[in-house]
Amino acid sequence: MHTTPTKHLPLLLFTLLLTTTTHAQTQNKSHDLRPHYTPGQTTRYEIWSARHRTITMDFQGQTRSVDTAMQLEGQLSWHVRRVRSDGSADCHLTYHWLKATLTDPDGNTQTADTRQSKSDAPSAHQLFNAIVNHPIEVHAAPDGTILAVDSTEPIRRKAPDDLDPPDDTDFLESATDLATLTAAPAAAKPRHRWSADFAWNHDMGTMHHDTRYTLESVDNIEGIPIATVTAETKLDLEVDKSDMPPDMPPLRVKMSNASITSQFLFDLQRHEPLARHTIEQHTIQATMKLDNHSLTRTIEESIESQSLRIAEN
Repeated sequence: MHTTPTKHLPLLLFTLLLTTTTHAQTQNKSHDLRPHYTPGQTTRYEIWSARHRTITMDFQGQTRSVDTAMQLEGQLSWHVRRVRSDGSADCHLTYHWLKATLTDPDGNTQTADTRQSKSDAPSAHQLFNAIVNHPIEVHAAPDGTILAVDSTEPIRRKAPDDLDPPDDTDFLESATDLATLTAAPAAAKPRHRWSADFAWNHDMGTMHHDTRYTLESVDNIEGIPIATVTAETKLDLEVDKSDMPPDMPPLRVKMSNASITSQFLFDLQRHEPLARHTIEQHTIQATMKLDNHSLTRTIEESIESQSLRIAEN
């Protein structure tokens, strides 16, 4: 594998780079944004995310808030194993290493890093070690939509008992978030728009994503045609009440300030993702009626994440 020319370019500078790069004379041409899977093609990505959560409890006029944070780093590879005649493919998604830094309400930190033999966050460390170096089978459609994942049961068997291991929906989301353009069109000119819907796991049930993609431009960066695609996502939380006792007091859940904005860079030479940068935020307020009083729990969460191609064969 060789490194990508843009390997050391911080993702937050991609927008600046694109605005200062001369537009290729292709803005009126149609471009194929599908992946064009090639057997044996392997790409390595670096991933990073930062999650900050504030939980506020309000009862009888008394309020208490706690803050927690988690930063996740890692590297993974995407390997195309087999391509069918219709353009769909079977791929392997393999995490090579993962590191999480957890910050509790008192500001204390714990770290789980699979490159280290010991950790002060043993459960997270065990879970990460169950995930790394285990190829996850991913089935992808010709338009980049991730259809299904397989071979994940061994990961769950090795996971610690005190943590809920990722299920197939979680791995499906990870494969989709890598930087793929879901339902990508075969012919699109700048300002072309298309949509895709997703339903991912959430602590309180299912989070539905209604995503609208826009091809913003196509530019030449170091001789490589790069498509810039933006995405705006509307969120809708479906609360799972199946485990709630029937005699539980009435619960009202409301989500507000919910949005996801993303920018993708797509390599039109290799027909694969180059980079993704995403910002997500939402506030979820759950209110329970208790006699003449109400107990309100408000969760404010912000997540910034990115993936960047660092090497390819």
